[in-house]
Amino acid sequence: MTMQTIHAIQEAMQRGDGNPALLDTATGALSAIAFTMRVEEAVALANRLGHGLSIVTIELRRPRELVAHFGATAVDSVLSIIVDRLWELARRSDTVARAGPQRLAVLLPATDRDSADLYVARLMPVLADPYHVDGQPVEVQVDVVVTGVTTGEFSADTLLG
Repeated sequence: MTMQTIHAIQEAMQRGDGNPALLDTATGALSAIAFTMRVEEAVALANRLGHGLSIVTIELRRPRELVAHFGATAVDSVLSIIVDRLWELARRSDTVARAGPQRLAVLLPATDRDSADLYVARLMPVLADPYHVDGQPVEVQVDVVVTGVTTGEFSADTLLG
């Protein structure tokens, strides 16, 4: 799904006719359910066309410290900032989703592991930029993991692990 599709889902939800299961309203990213559906579609296409596929996961470290210092919504606030940064790097074919309470994921269709590593090299400086929650600077640390397959028959379960 493209950012344009995400905006369409957001607008539909604001009108009251969207499916809330597709969007994580706290961050503006796709939900885990929608991400799984998108990965399954991308895997089917990659298998048919014979290209690779990668997923980059970004896991927030020490979320309890964020909550203790900045309140219950701090994790959502930080993840929302990261989602915005991820969309800035995204291609039209990429998908950004919330994959867990403190985890985001980016689906990179038609992207082998080496190319996904290049994406991460561009991503790391962006993730290192300063963060602010309620006007206060926040130290944010993340773990970034790349899961990729080059070609051949594989399943969504292989990538989603």
